[in-house]
Amino acid sequence: MMRILYVEWLKLRRTPILWLAFLAPVLYGSFMVWYFSGRGAAEQVQVSIYEGFYQVWAAVVVPLGAGLLTGLMSHQEAQAGSIRGLLGSRASRVRLYTGKIMVLVLLTTLSTGLGVGTLVISVKYGLGIPLALRPFIFGGMVVELTTIPLAVFHLWISLALGMGPSIGVGCIGLLLGALSLTSLGDSYWQYLPWGWAARFAMVPGTDYYYGIIPRSQSALAIAAAFLVTTTVGGLIWFERWEGRRVYD
Repeated sequence: MMRILYVEWLKLRRTPILWLAFLAPVLYGSFMVWYFSGRGAAEQVQVSIYEGFYQVWAAVVVPLGAGLLTGLMSHQEAQAGSIRGLLGSRASRVRLYTGKIMVLVLLTTLSTGLGVGTLVISVKYGLGIPLALRPFIFGGMVVELTTIPLAVFHLWISLALGMGPSIGVGCIGLLLGALSLTSLGDSYWQYLPWGWAARFAMVPGTDYYYGIIPRSQSALAIAAAFLVTTTVGGLIWFERWEGRRVYD
């Protein structure tokens, strides 16, 4: 498996994928620092920073980023021999597909960590606002855990249909994720993979700042079932996949 991960790294190291995964969160975190600069160190400002950062990150960046990141990975494979190089590998299909999932998990984890780290360090030491670390750390962990099912789903879409459909679904997911934070989404967000990160990201903040933990057991069960279904389904499909037509 380490060899497969190393091969994936060689494929990605000279592509825009790494810039997207590592530079975008730093720029986003820096923008949020600029946005909240000059607002003082009141406790309400700390709450606003948490909610503002995670609402945009989870409802906008995660859905769009999942579609774009997996779309670029699929496009890179298509450009390298019309996917025949991937399917013609001597490694088993299960290991190849699992390797791509592991790369996605690694990239999204590092991306979320960079975004949260940029925000917390800059606000705490640059703006002098004493942010509590616990809600931000747990918020980042929750966002990453809810990003994984979405990334696995988009990986399947991008390989099967290409970069365009993956990005298109991500754009639709962006709208659904944003709506899931409103009162209109109260009744359906638990059924939307693009709404899970947006809703669950608020839990560590509401627990720390307000002492309230929203009930979300049904959404957790649905998310877990979705992850298992997309992972197993993707593995079975990839095992039998013969590739798709690639247009220049």
